[in-house]
Amino acid sequence: MAVTWNSVFTAIADEQDVSATISYAPGTTIRGIFVIVLTPTHTDDRITGVTFGGVALARVAFALDATGEPGGAVVYFLGAGIPAGTNNVIVSVGGAATQLRGVIGSVLAADDTEIADSDIIQADQANPQITLDTGASDAAVAAGLYSGTGSVPSGIAGQTQIQSDDFGAHITVSTQRTAIESGSITIG
Repeated sequence: MAVTWNSVFTAIADEQDVSATISYAPGTTIRGIFVIVLTPTHTDDRITGVTFGGVALARVAFALDATGEPGGAVVYFLGAGIPAGTNNVIVSVGGAATQLRGVIGSVLAADDTEIADSDIIQADQANPQITLDTGASDAAVAAGLYSGTGSVPSGIAGQTQIQSDDFGAHITVSTQRTAIESGSITIG
């Protein structure tokens, strides 16, 4: 199945809230929507769900570093039954108000889409990178990063930052592999 990036990305930049509502206008019929949510400086899992137009997205990956550089990253995805047109993405938070960063993005395809592979890194690391294996499937690959590095990294060749925030003592970054690829794909 041929998949391509939709060029419409919407940043999540919500200051200390118990939920965030972000309007997402993909501009065309999409076959996959992903939401990367980054929670700077938190030591627990606070994201309880994400919806698009009232339809729940599946949680694909969650990583938390509770010591050293505390913060978390979670990815949600929906590849079938996607509501058409402009809709609200609602990020629900359990417990106390939480600072949210990240990005909403989507892909185009002839049919429904699915996750080919996912992975996480969950500890302090210099130059974090993950290699995914999509087999023969063409894949649109994206990742989220929270770090206490204090400056936004440039990333590796062949990828594009689609969201970044530099808070001085810590950063958040969402990135995509620029090309649609298959096989062994590294992002970081």
